[in-house]
Amino acid sequence: MNPPPSAPSLPACHLCGGVLAPVEGAAALARVTSDCRPWPAGGALAVCRACATLQSPVDAAWRDEIAALYADYAVYAQAGGAEQRVFAPGDGAAQARSDRLVSALCAAFDLPETGRLLDFGCGNGAFLAAFGRARPGWRLTGLDQCAVHRAAILALPGVEAFLTEPPEPGAARFDLVAMIHSLEHLPDPAGALRETATLLTPGGRLFLETPDLATSPFDLVIADHVSHFTAATLTAVVRRAGLHPLAPPAGWVAKELSLVAAAGGAAGGELAPADPARESRRARALLDWLMAVLAAARGAGPGLAVFGTSISGTWLAQALADRVALFIDEDVNRIGRSHLGRPIVAPDAVPPGQRVVLPFPPAVAAGLAGRLAPRGWDLLSPPALEGSGDA
Repeated sequence: MNPPPSAPSLPACHLCGGVLAPVEGAAALARVTSDCRPWPAGGALAVCRACATLQSPVDAAWRDEIAALYADYAVYAQAGGAEQRVFAPGDGAAQARSDRLVSALCAAFDLPETGRLLDFGCGNGAFLAAFGRARPGWRLTGLDQCAVHRAAILALPGVEAFLTEPPEPGAARFDLVAMIHSLEHLPDPAGALRETATLLTPGGRLFLETPDLATSPFDLVIADHVSHFTAATLTAVVRRAGLHPLAPPAGWVAKELSLVAAAGGAAGGELAPADPARESRRARALLDWLMAVLAAARGAGPGLAVFGTSISGTWLAQALADRVALFIDEDVNRIGRSHLGRPIVAPDAVPPGQRVVLPFPPAVAAGLAGRLAPRGWDLLSPPALEGSGDA
């Protein structure tokens, strides 16, 4: 009798080179792309036994899939290219994400009135535009592997260059390099950070913005996110790259991590020891919770409205298929459009009694439910999230 085939071996951790342990069940989960398109199930997740980072193994299958995904990438398509708006807890006041980040960055680190900025992964230029409005004396450079927005970016006030490849290490000097929702896409994040550090002037700063797995389980359904960071693992990879954080990771935008670092110097503070077993339990709990979210929504019947048209709303709607009748969104740039073939309507257009699914982490959904309660909708909030290790 022939022995059963062995499981395929996993590549090494793409952050530290450690041994990966697979997370069972990930392949069954439906996925979406980071530009909010449905994507088939079949992904893989693993936890590094050394640095405890949850990640997608970077193998040939992953590279082929990512190449196909990026071949048709369109940022903020639900809003015709207008940047996503974020909403304040409590009153729900809206602000473009980049305006929020620039405001918090300038306030926390007292950025000077002049300098040079490189936006690594600049997309359609939303952060460059916001930064230019706040600091018109700065000279700005955009970097993105896709050149479709080159002309629009070069037309922004203050922009002096657009690049499709990073500058040679040490070839250019910037006072600030921004990597906003870029690091989680890179198959060698520590290497990218090390090279980026060589582009900084003495005293220059690196600004990182990534999803926060600890507060956003839906990060696991994004097919092109190869690293899923927590505050501890993001801080660890920054230090591994020879940079030191100037403050602990902050939450300037809900469900995201904001970290500012500088090159060289002594790292401040100590990280808790990496705990791969805890991260494996967290990953399993998050996958179970996502499946429970789907099960609860599927049991709610047809004619549902999904609140929100970003990652979580897209993921839930594609899985629910014809049970979803419409999307509700507070983003004025999305209202009146359609997404996945369903209309996007304003909250005021939805009558009392409508069954509305809130596809958000429990804490976010609870705050949102309190604000939406006066509308008289039949709100379906997510189940409790048990065993994730979150505070």
